[in-house]
Amino acid sequence: GTAVADPEKAYKDMLYKADKLFIDKDYSKARDNYEQCLSLKPNENYPKEQLVKINRIYKDAMYKADQLVLNKEYERARDLYKEASGYSPKEQYPKEQIKAMNQMINKSEVSGDYQSLLSSGDKAFKDKNYITALTSYNTALKQKPAEKYPKDQLVKVNAEIKKNTALSKAIEKR
Repeated sequence: GTAVADPEKAYKDMLYKADKLFIDKDYSKARDNYEQCLSLKPNENYPKEQLVKINRIYKDAMYKADQLVLNKEYERARDLYKEASGYSPKEQYPKEQIKAMNQMINKSEVSGDYQSLLSSGDKAFKDKNYITALTSYNTALKQKPAEKYPKDQLVKVNAEIKKNTALSKAIEKR
């Protein structure tokens, strides 16, 4: 006759595989294997506890990635979202965040981040490089239109340009 596979052995093999994957940090496959263990033995606590751990690892990675975004560390955030997405491939949020991070990285490479624009604007203004200062403050203002500082600086830069223009016209008339 046909021998039915030993369900206890199948469970133990699956659990061994799941634990090995967990140790190797292959949380997505480990999750699948722990879920299969539960389908064989729904009342076992250990696979449930391991699934809780995997969810916690996923949530921790997501939290850390979200914190990196707040600090404008888009590359590190993207890497963590990729990692988290690997832990839980069905989740859409990390995938959406990876796309968003790629856009932010591209954007910041093009225009520089807000703070560095202000710094270069301030330096240019101090060095009387008024056109560079104007460009920096205007770009900063495009990124954060509600900010007062770049607006104030633009007023000062334009005043200096007018003063210098009036001065150079006065010199030409001599």
